[in-house]
Amino acid sequence: MTTTRRTNLDRLLGRPGQPVGVYVFGAVDVDAAQVTDALARPGGDRLVRAVFEHELGHLVGLAHVEDRTQLMYPQTSTVLDYAPGDLTGLAALGTGPCVPEV
Repeated sequence: MTTTRRTNLDRLLGRPGQPVGVYVFGAVDVDAAQVTDALARPGGDRLVRAVFEHELGHLVGLAHVEDRTQLMYPQTSTVLDYAPGDLTGLAALGTGPCVPEV
């Protein structure tokens, strides 16, 4: 799976106290064959869910982290749910202002 984000930086650059970008579009590309293969394995449903949650994290603004205990670590691991650091990042993203004019 891959994610795509587009931001509108020009609109907000130079405005003190404002974000430097605004999330305006996101997409997740799903490889159906890979998902089907994963679902056929024991525990595959939990792994597929974790991968989707990881990719959705990117869609809302989370980046990869270096901590292997977090879902946003760049490689598939045994972490199957958002971990405390992931949740902290999501909470921080949720404090941003709405920008309806975009």
